[in-house]
Amino acid sequence: MCLRECEEISEQEFKKWSKLLEEYLCGQCRSDGCDFDYLHGLVRLEQLSKGGKLSIATAVARENLLIGEEKYFSCEEPVGYETETDYVAQDILSRFHTTNGITLKVTGDGDCLFNAVSLLLFGNETKSIELRYKTVLLMVNEESHILSHKDRAGIKTVCPDYDVDVAECTRLHAFSSAWAVMALAKVIKRPIRSIYPAVNEGSDSALPEVPTGVKENIYFFIRNEGNQRSGKAGLKREYWDDCGAWEKSSSPAAYPLPADGKLINLTKRNGLFCIEKSGRKFEILETQPALQDLVVINRSYSKLKADKLYKRRISWVTDTPDDFQYLSEDLMIVEYVGKLPGRGYHGKVKTVANKQPYIRSKPALKERAR
Repeated sequence: MCLRECEEISEQEFKKWSKLLEEYLCGQCRSDGCDFDYLHGLVRLEQLSKGGKLSIATAVARENLLIGEEKYFSCEEPVGYETETDYVAQDILSRFHTTNGITLKVTGDGDCLFNAVSLLLFGNETKSIELRYKTVLLMVNEESHILSHKDRAGIKTVCPDYDVDVAECTRLHAFSSAWAVMALAKVIKRPIRSIYPAVNEGSDSALPEVPTGVKENIYFFIRNEGNQRSGKAGLKREYWDDCGAWEKSSSPAAYPLPADGKLINLTKRNGLFCIEKSGRKFEILETQPALQDLVVINRSYSKLKADKLYKRRISWVTDTPDDFQYLSEDLMIVEYVGKLPGRGYHGKVKTVANKQPYIRSKPALKERAR
């Protein structure tokens, strides 16, 4: 602790620091020689985030005093950008959203949100760490405001627990969720709009089936009405693609439950709702929620028979309560992870000469053949 040893501070400042649990840092210890050292500030936050919510709250209280009034950005449009056009993103923007605006390449290292905002505001990525640091502070300082967002129910469905996300934001190269996007928008005092191909455009842009061709680390928004009808009729669901034969899939259901401003993911064991603890241990809820109050998220996990490192996950919702009616039960998300090894052969082919890449027949074709 360097309280009043490295530099003189006022009696008022002394009283402020005396109330904190964390030690005082003099101007030399908190700078990189010229300016505030945001990298070391982020490291301090990450270290103390491991102690839980109270620990990171006290860490942020110290950083608030260290940084003073410099929690926000005020900047002008940059003269130019130190990068090149991202033509893939430009194609997505023009096909699904708008022809206005420009698309720029940024470093995709987990810090891409902060790299992108730094690039747009300053013409380069040099402010990325400072933006991440200030986003952590704002997420803690204005937690109640962020968690009262009008779309909080939907955000909680797709984002990590808020406290977990705050801790993640302290780590370099950690990916950001909607919570961090909302906080960053307040830091720079400008709106941020996230754009995704097709997914944000509603059911009208959902595809009738998974497109053919190579699919690696990508997802698709697919119509699911036929499978919903089959499921309600007790018939087998069909998930067609042209990747080849899949191992038998597991289909665990998840039940996200809003509670005390957080989203708890429940599982069902022996007919009872439980919270999964570490070590695959399950704690049965004393008060069992009614099924009609829960969103049921169904998931189908599969591994390709030709290469078990290539995986597919299919997700869809059923039994949505009134507060979640914007979640359509007639749509599903199909995700592919890994490198497609090339299509395999049907297992019943006996001779190599007769072997042709195996592609499953489409459900509609099989239905006509019956």
